[in-house]
Amino acid sequence: MNGHNGRTGEGGVDIMICKKLCGPREAVMAVFDFQPPTPLGKPVWHPTDTTAKLSGDPQHASAIPGFHGQQNLQNGLGSRAPVPTQSVRVLFAEDSPEQQMLIKYYMNAFPCMVEFANDGLEVLDKCQRYAFPFIFMDMRMPKMDGLTATQAIRRMESDQNRLPARIIALTGMCRDSDLKAIRQAGCDGILSKPYTKLQFMRKIKEILHIP
Repeated sequence: MNGHNGRTGEGGVDIMICKKLCGPREAVMAVFDFQPPTPLGKPVWHPTDTTAKLSGDPQHASAIPGFHGQQNLQNGLGSRAPVPTQSVRVLFAEDSPEQQMLIKYYMNAFPCMVEFANDGLEVLDKCQRYAFPFIFMDMRMPKMDGLTATQAIRRMESDQNRLPARIIALTGMCRDSDLKAIRQAGCDGILSKPYTKLQFMRKIKEILHIP
């Protein structure tokens, strides 16, 4: 359990990520692109990185069915809001102060204007006032979880005839049932926790298409 906010499931993620600033150990990170369901109804997801390490032991993503490379992620996001050439305004829905601190530190490397929302209701309030082209959504937040907030944003976009944002789920839960629920809620992909600074920067650059 996370002593900071009482969450379970991902409670140890905050501490693990903070420790990454103090040592060279690599962490698992993958970006998944959701594709239409197969005839059997099971979603197909593809990571952009086929190899990961945790505590020095290699873990090969090829051992997990459905992993095929990064082009699908770029294609899947291509139909969403275009990326402007000037500073990009990005919303991170993340209730952990430690996570916010790290994300802000990491995002200094990119020409982005970063905003944070501490819970799902604050996400909706910010999205009512501004159509963010990119939203990184923590799946576990107080007041309203990330799945519910994503569904509400998709309804808002439809009702207001907005160009859909690219919504990336931030989560440490990567079971098939979790991935299916995230895809069905309207997310374009997943940024898996925990991650190192280098991995975060590389994957954010790929997602935002920033040179």
